[in-house]
Amino acid sequence: MPEPLARMSPSELAQLSDEQLEESLISYVSEIVCAAPNEIEALAAFPEAIQNWYPTAVLDIEVLNGGFNQFFFNSSSAYAEMLPDACRKVGIPEVGALVAEGTRLLTKHADALHAAEKAGTIDAFFATYIDAPFEHLDDQYAAREDEWHQCRVGYLRSVLDTLAHPR
Repeated sequence: MPEPLARMSPSELAQLSDEQLEESLISYVSEIVCAAPNEIEALAAFPEAIQNWYPTAVLDIEVLNGGFNQFFFNSSSAYAEMLPDACRKVGIPEVGALVAEGTRLLTKHADALHAAEKAGTIDAFFATYIDAPFEHLDDQYAAREDEWHQCRVGYLRSVLDTLAHPR
């Protein structure tokens, strides 16, 4: 894991490997955004390129950890509406299509997720996986995870000169 970024600057980011670049930015942005009362408003204070990239990185973490079910269960679901457009801008429109399909499926599965959230137990959350409504989306996403990663990093490299943010 790279050293935490003291601030986000193009020169500092240019020195990082592709793997370090995404890890460092996730840590930097998450620390600020997750501490805010409203994540979406906090994200809006970042450069446009980060506003596009960050939701795609959050989606990646959630889907690879627990699938679209986890993404929609957690606070990360706040990014669902903006993700199709963000994915298009980052160069992964296919991921945006998966999110859009997941959002459509969510209308059938939302009651189960809300009930699990209300119950507040890990068992209630795990029970939401029984019907596996998002499994085919998880499989499609996971099959191309390396491609998605390369596209996200390529996008960041292409906009590196715009990535400045004082802590």
